Amino acid sequence: VTMTIIDVFETDVDGKLLSYCPTFDNRAVHKTKETVERLKKGATQLKERMGVIAQSPAGKRVNKAAGHVGRIGMTAALRVGSMVKSKIEEIGTDEMMRRRTKEEETKLEKMYHNEIMSNDGKGVGSSNDKEAKSKKDGGDADRGQDYISDDSVSSPTSSRRMEV
Repeated sequence: VTMTIIDVFETDVDGKLLSYCPTFDNRAVHKTKETVERLKKGATQLKERMGVIAQSPAGKRVNKAAGHVGRIGMTAALRVGSMVKSKIEEIGTDEMMRRRTKEEETKLEKMYHNEIMSNDGKGVGSSNDKEAKSKKDGGDADRGQDYISDDSVSSPTSSRRMEV
């Protein structure tokens, strides 16, 4: 049975203690479950036994060894943690570089596309200035859009795009 203990203090008008009587509060009486009683009793016995064992010479050596094992485990955990942290940072750096490279490729594609569109679909490296220069130099301007001169074929930087 579990019962609550209530402390009853009797004092006079000045607050001077006249009597003290601990009593049980029978309003909150309930039967304690048998398993709870067994567990409490077993835990108390185990705690007492562990105290006796810990004070023995063998117990002291075991405690010392356990402390040593704990320190080794903590050191290993810290090392593994730092290795995991560095690997995560390395992966993050690699991912950031890949993302940056992809962004640069996207920018280059946009620049290439804008260059093509600004040259009225004539390709990168051709502009109205080049056509004017070729007319000045006596080149044939009426050969058509698909004409590729020897100069543009031998030049590694210029190219023409043919549209079909």
